Amino acid sequence: MEKNMGTWYGQTNISCTSDILDKRKISIKTYIEEEGVDWNFIKNIIKLFMKVQNNKQDKFKDSFAEIFIKDDSAFSFDQDKEIQLLAGIMLNEILKDNDKYNTIIELSCICLKNYYNPSIEGIFNNIEKGFYESLKQLRENEDNEYAKSNFGKSLQAMLKENPNLVPSNLNEEVAKQLESLKQNIINIFSNFEKMQKINNLKSEDSEVLWWMIGEWSYELNKPFKEINDNFIPILIGREMADKVNVLPGPFAAKAVINKILSNFEDKQLYVYKYAEKIEKDWLEKFIEKYYIEAISDFTPILKYFNKINEIDEWDNSSNELENILPSNN
Repeated sequence: MEKNMGTWYGQTNISCTSDILDKRKISIKTYIEEEGVDWNFIKNIIKLFMKVQNNKQDKFKDSFAEIFIKDDSAFSFDQDKEIQLLAGIMLNEILKDNDKYNTIIELSCICLKNYYNPSIEGIFNNIEKGFYESLKQLRENEDNEYAKSNFGKSLQAMLKENPNLVPSNLNEEVAKQLESLKQNIINIFSNFEKMQKINNLKSEDSEVLWWMIGEWSYELNKPFKEINDNFIPILIGREMADKVNVLPGPFAAKAVINKILSNFEDKQLYVYKYAEKIEKDWLEKFIEKYYIEAISDFTPILKYFNKINEIDEWDNSSNELENILPSNN
């Protein structure tokens, strides 16, 4: 925040003095440290940053502005452009200190970018870069060295070598042995966790590779070429997600999906057109298996699935369903 905040203000053509910048930094830092952030708050600032407009967002925008009014009475509820910028800056700060929400924040912004323009590209690029770097780091850390165990001489061997060891020295040696044992046990568990993670990564990569080469749907038990074209994007996304063992997933996921979809590159794929053919049982199982309510606002296809499920008497009129998905800018 210290390094980039002034640059981001300049990129959005918002005039700002160093004194005002300091006030904004204090407001953000104080809110995160004293109030804390939960997923509901984060969801709203993501929408604010990505300029998703609705009545609920207008109410949240006002409450978000109050964070900065506390430290700057001249700050106004009408400063929409700066409020959107500050939402992005706060997101950036949350990503630095809160691993719990990092992946879902990054993916939510990346998904929304297909339909909305962020208030400032520089902050979005920072968020996107963080996501892809975390993907790379998963694989780069595979070859980390294991912690070495060193049990040294056993107490029994030491006593054989020094049969006249005095009690005080003996107690000291016992304490050293116990401390060494404790550290070695910690190393063993640490190594086991690393091995388990590496095995999960290898298994994930292997499954994804064979799935792509085979061009076979494990869920429907048939080749992709026999599946309705308009269902392919949905099915590929679902099956790819099922193969992820270590979040946020394989770095090559995008390339793998593009490779499979390349077989359909000369065709226009409209997700909403599959609604009239989608099997209700398949949809109900999907919604039952995955808790999608928390993130449906950021993934229009999941929101679309929820909406289909709510339509009375399975009325899949093309106009109603087509309007669920936001139009591209």
